[in-house]
Amino acid sequence: MKKLIALLMALTLVISMSVTVLADTYEGSGTPLTGDVTVIIHHDSIPADVYYVVVDWNSLNFTYSFGDRPVWNPEEHVYETKGEGYWDKDTANITVTNHSNVAVSTTAKFANDSTEATVNDVTATLTNASFTLNAAAADGNPASADSKAIALTITGEPDAGIKSDFKISTISITIAKVS
Repeated sequence: MKKLIALLMALTLVISMSVTVLADTYEGSGTPLTGDVTVIIHHDSIPADVYYVVVDWNSLNFTYSFGDRPVWNPEEHVYETKGEGYWDKDTANITVTNHSNVAVSTTAKFANDSTEATVNDVTATLTNASFTLNAAAADGNPASADSKAIALTITGEPDAGIKSDFKISTISITIAKVS
């Protein structure tokens, strides 16, 4: 019985299928029918420029301690003075990494349009302030992106009469497409 029902259902499906045929009526003789063949072009294989550049700023704060400032000695449990002034650090890096699909140029400078700025006898200097970073490789490995560091170095000694923090300058980084 099941086989008979399955056969009837299959036969019903075959009979209910239809094929639609369309035809154009042509009246006349000797005149050909024409139709345009059109090719549509998409430039999907040429991607747009995508910029993704990461700028990683180390702390740009530098602390100067005059020699008369007491420093805690944890081994002796006493305050000591060092005698000479000193910086907590003398360099900070600004790392630029290019994840873009185009090469970029990078230029760093201070507000005075230079790579050096001086205030209160303290000089800040930018080295490796201008360079080019290659386009990122389409290799599925972001760690392979081209990266370089700009070094900010502090030298000098502020006058002992300075009683408050001060700003030397502002650093601007310009990133542009390499032509």
